[in-house]
Amino acid sequence: MDGKVLELAKGLFQQKSLLIMGRGYNFATCLEGALKVKELTYMHSEGIMAGELKHGPLALVDHTMPVIMIVTRDPVYVVRKSIAYRDNF
Repeated sequence: MDGKVLELAKGLFQQKSLLIMGRGYNFATCLEGALKVKELTYMHSEGIMAGELKHGPLALVDHTMPVIMIVTRDPVYVVRKSIAYRDNF
């Protein structure tokens, strides 16, 4: 696990922004994660509801912007996983 986290951190190290997405109770995780990133790295980061992506934040996303999607195995797991693959997250 530590190796995967280190690999992720190296990929995010010099980015200007980060988007963290989730749904339902995971939205709180996204907000807290974005806050921790801001506090520790001074990087612009936002936590957003996955269902709201198409209503504005999608305009911020291009092929260079990192997106972390919080996905748990709940009743809408398959839907969120397909969204991640469809939109190349």
